[in-house]
Amino acid sequence: MMAGDSKVAKCLKDLPLRLQTPSLLIRKQIFQDLTDLLTGQDLPDNIIRGVCKVLSVTLLRYQDAASRALVLDFVRLCVSKYPLVTSKAVHAALLDSVGGWRQTAATKALAKPCLAGLAWSCAVVTQEALGEEGKKIVDVQAIVASVIFSSGAMKQVGKATRIMELMWTNQEIQDKYVEAILTLDPSINIAILGSKLVAFLAAKKSDVNVSKVKKFLLDVLTKTILPSKSKVSVVSLKQLSPFLRLLTHEEFKTLLLPVMTKAMLRSPEIALSAVGSILASMSLDLSVYVSDLSKTFSTNLRSKDDNTREDAIEATLALGRQCSDQSAVESLLESIFGVLNGSEGKISLNTMKVSLLTAAGGLTESGVTGGGVANLAVVATKLYVKFLEVEAHEGTLVTALEMLANWAAKYSNQIPEQFISWFPKGMALKTTTSGVRSAYLVCLACSLHTNTLSSAVPLIPSLSKVVDNAVKQSAQVAIVSEAVHAAACLVKIAGVDLATEQSLAELLTLVVDTEKCMFYQEKFLAGAGAAALQSLTSLITTLLISHVDKVGSTPTPMLRSLAICMMSSVSSVRRLAVKEVSKLSNTLGGAGIVTSLVGEVVTLLQTRQVVTDSQARGEAPPGGDLPASGDIPAGAVVA
Repeated sequence: MMAGDSKVAKCLKDLPLRLQTPSLLIRKQIFQDLTDLLTGQDLPDNIIRGVCKVLSVTLLRYQDAASRALVLDFVRLCVSKYPLVTSKAVHAALLDSVGGWRQTAATKALAKPCLAGLAWSCAVVTQEALGEEGKKIVDVQAIVASVIFSSGAMKQVGKATRIMELMWTNQEIQDKYVEAILTLDPSINIAILGSKLVAFLAAKKSDVNVSKVKKFLLDVLTKTILPSKSKVSVVSLKQLSPFLRLLTHEEFKTLLLPVMTKAMLRSPEIALSAVGSILASMSLDLSVYVSDLSKTFSTNLRSKDDNTREDAIEATLALGRQCSDQSAVESLLESIFGVLNGSEGKISLNTMKVSLLTAAGGLTESGVTGGGVANLAVVATKLYVKFLEVEAHEGTLVTALEMLANWAAKYSNQIPEQFISWFPKGMALKTTTSGVRSAYLVCLACSLHTNTLSSAVPLIPSLSKVVDNAVKQSAQVAIVSEAVHAAACLVKIAGVDLATEQSLAELLTLVVDTEKCMFYQEKFLAGAGAAALQSLTSLITTLLISHVDKVGSTPTPMLRSLAICMMSSVSSVRRLAVKEVSKLSNTLGGAGIVTSLVGEVVTLLQTRQVVTDSQARGEAPPGGDLPASGDIPAGAVVA
């Protein structure tokens, strides 16, 4: 007996300190001694409790898989000999360690110790332990599981899911677990764990337990999360999607919608972000609820608080993505423009107008498909043109045209008459600046594809005027940028028929004259912004594909310009250039052109500096646009 006591004393002496050694060999020796002690004799409960308590120091200390496996194996050995004592001790130790992480922001680094803690917990869960301490066990697992699932660490998320599903597979444990989770105080952590549980139960068709957990989660959502007096993390709310996808129309209409509406009326600055996240995670078609939600969303798009407007945009777009009915999205659009046009009072702040315009532009990603999208594009165009007719602020006009460009890309057979008739007027207004004219031209370019080209023929005089103006003022980068946009449109329109191409013969002669044309000159290329280089890419590739007979045999300046676009410091320019060049490579004679282009890229790399990072957007001069050429980012070379 004395020998046994001395062995226990020797093994446990300074154990908390010795466990923190950085040496894997020493850690292995410590756990080998503990294993020998456990298997060699019966130990009193207080020794087991003491050892399990000090194991918690390894949660943050042990970062490698081998060390964590040592602890987990020892915990499994303990529970095999002393199941209830070990389970109680491990969960008491875990609660002491992770109890303070209930409100902690989840990170990938924190997910690793949480996964280790979850593995210990699941290893020691027994039916008896759940019967006695089910509340504590599920509470601990809720804390660590919410951190893991909200961290974005996919490897840890996958392991955590497998560990918990293996535990839930045991029907007796599953039933006790469900009983325990229903007794816990409602919180976002419990909701995340319950969401993963209900998804597992639904997959296994455990209908009785599904209905119990689902009802509990609905109560948590409607009585705790939505009425919360502080913002709930959007990342955490996204983890509720497995549960939210199981909701029925009846549950949404009778239980969720009234609480959402009440919460948004009381404190929209808090509730809107939660509502947006919930709507985005649902699988229901929400078209029938647009009339209930659109007014609140539209009103908050003109809030004085910046964050509330951002949340309202996200909520509006989430609602749009869940609507497949054209009339519902049309109603949402009209509600937004109603507020923009003053239905709830005149809007004087341009930031409010920008939020409303952005929300309307984002509805291009709605759930409507087929011909309904084109019909919506026509409706949106009418609304945007009506706004453009009365707006004078440059920044707001540019935003409106950028958002209209999203819709313009959805035109099916023709460009709406409202846009065609307004375009020359908008371009010719005395208050229209160079930036706004460029935005008009980019918007038009987005609308041009095979079926819509013929409807753009009436705009040829207006576009030609822009190019003629640049010929006279070829030293001004802003004016030449406008001309690049216009020329890119005209070259596409030239493909309508032979008569149209012949009427644009003078323009085509200009753009293929690589010596005289201002688009390929070094001064313009060095100062052009991202949008101008994108239009230049489109112009060059259209010429090389559709008008190659006019280009000539040595289009070196064109290819050099295209190489500059491919190596641009702006990723959007690079992506478009690579996409257009891939089209070019599939044409007759395209392989030879691409080979010459590669030569120009090599020359560019030899003459330009390659840098690890490109200039930040915030470093642009006030009111200016960063040149999109210049130093070549390393990422562009790798791509």
